[in-house]
Amino acid sequence: MKKEEYIEKVLAHIQNKAFVSTIRQEIEGHIDDRELYYKDCGYDTETAQQKAIEHMGSAEEIGEEMNLIHKNTPALIKGIISIVVYILGFIIAATNLDFMIISTDPREIYFSVFLVSLITFASGAICYNIAYKNKLKELMIAFGIINLLGMISPFTFLAFGYSIVGFVFNFHSVFGIPSEGIAYGPDFIGNSIGSAATNDFCYICILVLTALFCLTPLISGIISLCSAKKMNKDLSDKKATGNLKHFKRYGILLLVLTIIGTVTLTIETTAHCVSIIKDYIVFADSEDTDIDESINIFSSLELPISKDNLDELNSLEEYSTSDAKEFGFVTTMIHQNNHYTVQLWDNDADGFYEEKRIFSSFSSSIKESDFDKIKEGMRTEELFEIIPIAQVSDYSYVITDNGYEENIDLYADGELIKHFISAQLHIVCKNGIITELEYSPAQSESKLFKDN
Repeated sequence: MKKEEYIEKVLAHIQNKAFVSTIRQEIEGHIDDRELYYKDCGYDTETAQQKAIEHMGSAEEIGEEMNLIHKNTPALIKGIISIVVYILGFIIAATNLDFMIISTDPREIYFSVFLVSLITFASGAICYNIAYKNKLKELMIAFGIINLLGMISPFTFLAFGYSIVGFVFNFHSVFGIPSEGIAYGPDFIGNSIGSAATNDFCYICILVLTALFCLTPLISGIISLCSAKKMNKDLSDKKATGNLKHFKRYGILLLVLTIIGTVTLTIETTAHCVSIIKDYIVFADSEDTDIDESINIFSSLELPISKDNLDELNSLEEYSTSDAKEFGFVTTMIHQNNHYTVQLWDNDADGFYEEKRIFSSFSSSIKESDFDKIKEGMRTEELFEIIPIAQVSDYSYVITDNGYEENIDLYADGELIKHFISAQLHIVCKNGIITELEYSPAQSESKLFKDN
């Protein structure tokens, strides 16, 4: 082996490129000194140089040793940053209620949870690979301990698992299921993952395989500590038989999963946002016509109405006679975009519907402060001037012995807090006059969790 070839093999192991020139000079100096020694012993130049190189030992071992002596400071800094991000991810997961919700229902997943889960997993993959590549034993030990402590937050990588496993087993739903963005807001992104609930096999596969991601901290902790132990043995005894190469495969696996998770989350988020935009376009185009027409249809139904007369009502687009027979009610979906659902109820099973109900399937724009304008004694006509019936979440009209009774439910987002449960106002009207008001304020995530 030529001198330059030997030196290049040594330098290939040096991570901190700032010391490459210094190390080159040092290795060349050692070889030249030993080469002079063999020349003085009577060997020719070529043989003397070859013996000098053989005396130096394995280029790989020398390279690893020199790499340890000249620590890669930039890599160490990157490793420390990545492990700090990793710790923050565990803390967020342990203190955020949304992470716990997805453990019971994959349909309740939010983009922020997905993002934190992905960033935490990615930072862990980076930290492990930096520690392995640069033989940073202390960083590897710290990473292992943090993972074992991270087991107290078992749901950290659950959303990351749903992003990959749910996408693979339920790919068609990412593009085939209508968005619920209007109802849940743009931050909600569980639709494409949790829709596998309609398919038992897919749903079970998703839950089982995703549950394995809960064990990621335990697996990473054990492998990291074993890697650090083997690393310490190999570096302290050059003749040790163990080697670290099989731990490299785990680092590659972490990086591959990070890439797959990033791709699937990007596709799911893009598809979800596109579906939200489409829903808003449909909603905006039809709001003035469909909702008004739905309300007019609802208002025009005179009670009591016989089941026999349902066929004569052209305004009722669909109804189920089997449901009407079994449960005493008929459900009618008004218009294709399903903004409203109308129900007719036969409370006493006498063949006549004496109660009608209409409720919306979208979130309204009512503010909690609008509730202050509503008072007892106000007529329903005045109420609907303040808050149009199109913004009512639930409305029912019932014929009673003393006239008729109306029940109205209004929902509004909390204006000054991060809401989890919306504010609610339940209104009872008798013969067109408000007689009862029951108000429930919005609740924040932290308060709801504390109360429970």
